[in-house]
Amino acid sequence: MTSLFKLVALLSLATTTSAFINGVNFGGLFILETSWMYDKFEAACEADFVAQLIKEDGLDYAIQTFRNHWNSYIPVELYDMLSVANISHVRLPVGFHTFDTPLTDFNTTMYNYGLSAEGFVTGGVNHVLEVVAELKDRGIKVILDVHAQIGGASKCSAYSGWSVANANESFWQGSPATNSASCASSGFYQSRRSSDKTYLEYGAEMVTETIVPFIVGLQQHSVYSDTIVGLELINEPGLSWNNLESEIQQYIMATAPSAHKQFSEAKLDVQLILNFISPNQDGMAAWVKAQQTSGALPAILIDYHNYYNWDGPLTMDEALARSCNATETDSRWSQYTDAGLPTFIGEWSTATNLGDPAFSDVDNATVAKFLSHLYANQVSVILNSKNVVGHCHWTARMGSGWDPRPTSADPNGRQDEGTSFKKSHPSFGNRLWNWAEMMDLGIFKPLFALDVTGRCACEGCQTHMSN
Repeated sequence: MTSLFKLVALLSLATTTSAFINGVNFGGLFILETSWMYDKFEAACEADFVAQLIKEDGLDYAIQTFRNHWNSYIPVELYDMLSVANISHVRLPVGFHTFDTPLTDFNTTMYNYGLSAEGFVTGGVNHVLEVVAELKDRGIKVILDVHAQIGGASKCSAYSGWSVANANESFWQGSPATNSASCASSGFYQSRRSSDKTYLEYGAEMVTETIVPFIVGLQQHSVYSDTIVGLELINEPGLSWNNLESEIQQYIMATAPSAHKQFSEAKLDVQLILNFISPNQDGMAAWVKAQQTSGALPAILIDYHNYYNWDGPLTMDEALARSCNATETDSRWSQYTDAGLPTFIGEWSTATNLGDPAFSDVDNATVAKFLSHLYANQVSVILNSKNVVGHCHWTARMGSGWDPRPTSADPNGRQDEGTSFKKSHPSFGNRLWNWAEMMDLGIFKPLFALDVTGRCACEGCQTHMSN
């Protein structure tokens, strides 16, 4: 089947994740990656940011900051921009704390605003409902991604909620009984939760006893129903920690079968999604297939994250060639696709060379041309790869110029004059990650405008800058 006919066929099925996923991430909305996605924050991770806010002006100030953020970070204009670009799916990163209850002396639910046992502002789930409703109004489906787990599931990562240094103090091997050393300071993170369970046990219970029932319950409300079509059980598990394969498998077996059973009983077509990453991904495709063969695991969609930013120094021509040279059998994701596991590229970008301005200054005509080619190349390869069913670009917007902290002049937070969700400060070094900004500048083009006819054969596809 040619790529054109494949695209038409897949887009005609765009009501489920079995269709071609032409998507973006809402990164930075419910998981604040404060170390790099904004230019108004200095904290290493979300928990550190909350602690800083409380120290500055108390808990109510911290709660209002987050309510401002959840209310305004994704404006209506961005939702409309997704529709114009024919975006079919949004991968929505959330955390354990998005569905957690606050610590108080009276009965509360996950819908109450407050402070969790691990130091996060609660109540974000109210705004998850708002996002789902906005996307449903536009016919856009949601992949709910458990991006941050209790205790931190990746080493020294802003997206983990806690920037945790040691695996034995993390989600995978730790518990509330032990303090967790911070990568960002000489201090540590501490949970006020009961220590009768491990973090892994708490995290699995959150998925099976709260998040899955939440998704099932939305089906009873027409404003939300039939919109969440995928649940990603965890994001980048064990990144930068070795020898966690058995813990990762334990977590999957503690969540996936139960989630599948609940969705099946509710007659919901919600695709379960697994993500693996180095150094704990070797052999995982074979393990998943073996579990499926035995009947222990249901059908699974694999989320693979494909970034060139950490590939070391690359010239523009080398980056363009690298994005095109991989064949279906030697691609980075071939472990999964060769095993027959449907795969989507749940995170990717045009970043290379660790943010070197020579490759990221979008106001430079040569750089803009390079980024446009690299974007088109990657989309064309995704569209023409065996068992690859789509992508979600990271990310829909970046946070340059945005400050949700309330002031007397701006109680709802403020966006700096001259900036917006699609216009960063010129000095902001991570502009190229902003899908909306790159679309607005014409550096990225909607899928329908790329006229893809094959791997690196499209409007804008190039393997050399001189072409």
